[in-house]
Amino acid sequence: MIAFLKRYTAKDFKRMAFATLCGYIALLVILYATQRNFIYIPDRHMEAPEFYGVQDYQVVPVTTDDGLTLSGWYHAPSSPDRPVIVYFHGNGGSLIQRTERANLYAQAGYGVLFGEYRGYGGNPGKPSQNGLFSDARAYIDWLRARGVAENNIILYGESLGTGVATYVAAEYATGVRGLVLESPYTSLSDIGRIRFFFVPIDLLMKDKFDTKSRIGSVKTPILVLHGSRDMVVPFKYGERVFEVAPQPKYFHEFPEAGHNDLYANGAWPVVRGFIDALPQ
Repeated sequence: MIAFLKRYTAKDFKRMAFATLCGYIALLVILYATQRNFIYIPDRHMEAPEFYGVQDYQVVPVTTDDGLTLSGWYHAPSSPDRPVIVYFHGNGGSLIQRTERANLYAQAGYGVLFGEYRGYGGNPGKPSQNGLFSDARAYIDWLRARGVAENNIILYGESLGTGVATYVAAEYATGVRGLVLESPYTSLSDIGRIRFFFVPIDLLMKDKFDTKSRIGSVKTPILVLHGSRDMVVPFKYGERVFEVAPQPKYFHEFPEAGHNDLYANGAWPVVRGFIDALPQ
């Protein structure tokens, strides 16, 4: 080994160090420029809800504050006293992958508004943190314009959507009836740090979705659901979100569940029980 090193001069080592530094900087530039390709993985295709076996939903248009016209799915509640679930899904796919849930919620008599994001499910635009926040406000405003009171709204966030739902719940701090967070994270920076431990994530991240810093402003009952075997958003992050969340709050652990199979492991009765127990 010593003999091998003697073959190189100090000038050679400086060149190698400089080349390594340049390569690392190039990597940072590439990651910074392409990071949203890692965060958002949309299915851009969309047909009418009936095409996917979702009955009695209508496609509704909303307009965002930056001028985009988006389409979501809406099912009216079975009676005026039943709440409306406003659902924000995860980073992958589109509403197409949530059809089973759409039917469950409708069969229970709840109103449901699936807020599809920009860049997903045939919608125009490119997803970003501020863009998704704008989309969420547009869907809430659409409901309010049709006479749905804020205290009759349940916000539901799944995975990436937990950051969106928490943002909206904090903005409408005393208005909505409840907040459900399925597989939440403290921030995307924390999740990114797991996979990209070798880069300065806090400096590079454009879209941090900092749930931990916003959830303290939520003034509505909160239900946190998390699978113990979650390898995408590790269980400890759901625990940390719950720890900093204000009361009243409820936590349900699913020992056999991972990230995408909470409903297969009994989440629906828990969600329904939480919603039905909320004061009107």
